[in-house]
Amino acid sequence: MHPMWKIAAICVGIIVGVGGARWFDVADSWWYGAVIVLLIGVWFGKRCWVILIAFSLGLCIGIERGRIELHAQAVFQPVIGRHVQVEGRVMNDPDTNRQGELTLTLGGLTANGHHLSGKLWVTTANRPGIQRSDRLVVDGKLAPGFGGTTVAIKSARVISVQREHPGDIALSVRDDFAEH
Repeated sequence: MHPMWKIAAICVGIIVGVGGARWFDVADSWWYGAVIVLLIGVWFGKRCWVILIAFSLGLCIGIERGRIELHAQAVFQPVIGRHVQVEGRVMNDPDTNRQGELTLTLGGLTANGHHLSGKLWVTTANRPGIQRSDRLVVDGKLAPGFGGTTVAIKSARVISVQREHPGDIALSVRDDFAEH
């Protein structure tokens, strides 16, 4: 049996597992050991029934990945639609949308002293000088996220911007290279 069939079965299992994470929970630690044993068995197995084990392995991985994302969303659920203040680190270079607003993705989120998982998508009036790796405190109404972001704040007010020194070294190198 060609190894690509095994990899394909694992990938299909991951997709089905992420979709099924709402209904299944594999948070028990013995699942991790079972997944490692299944992975070894799948990789060295030569029979057709190994495809079923590969699918099951992918299913376990997908359920765990989906469960992590659902947990990140559940933390924000009580405050969706409310006015909040969130601190986070700018993960990507700031961009401008069609309305001329600055769009940012924040990670490493904290609110009221609690660390939160997930990503926050923010739009705000253009605030010059915001760079990747800056720490921002933003204020606004929290909305459900989309795509790879957990939550969003549209038309946020930027309260503070902190830049660590030396900050993002790769950004400094890129900007220096662009100037010359």
